[in-house]
Amino acid sequence: MDVVLYSEFMDWDRFGEEDYLEKVYKRLKEKYINLKFDLVIAESDEAFFLMEGYGEKLFPNTPVIFCGVTDERKDINSLKKNMAGNFKKADYKTNVINIMKIHRNLKEIVVIIGVSKREAYFPTNVKEELKQFANSLKITYIINDELENVKKKV
Repeated sequence: MDVVLYSEFMDWDRFGEEDYLEKVYKRLKEKYINLKFDLVIAESDEAFFLMEGYGEKLFPNTPVIFCGVTDERKDINSLKKNMAGNFKKADYKTNVINIMKIHRNLKEIVVIIGVSKREAYFPTNVKEELKQFANSLKITYIINDELENVKKKV
C-alpha cells in the first residue's frame, strides 16, 4: 500500500486574524481541488477549528482524527460524525508541585499568558487550578502583554 502524506502549517499565532480560517479554507480548497483523501489528521487547535467549520466542504466524507487540541470547552459528544480524537488538558497544578520539588524555597511564581487566540481562555483555567497555592506562594499573572513589557516585569 502506498502512503502519500500532505502537510500544512497554518501559523495561526502570527496571522490568525478574524477571517484567517476562511482564507486558509479557500487556499486549501484551491490547492487540493482534484484530490480525494482517505484521512485528515488535525494536530492543533487551529486545524481542529478549520476541520470543524470547513472540513465537510474541504474534504467531503473524509474522516478526521484530531490530537493536540486544548479546547477544553468542547463536548466530545457534540462532534461531527466523521470526527474523533482526544482533547489534551494542561495540568498547571502538577507543574507547580514539580517546580516546588526542585525549588524548595520557592516564594513566588510568574504565570505568563500570551496574546494568541489559543490562549484566550487560559487565564480562567490557570487561576482556578492554582488558587490552592495562594497561601503558600505569591502568584503574579502577566496576561496579554507585549514581550518588551513582560521582560521588564520579570
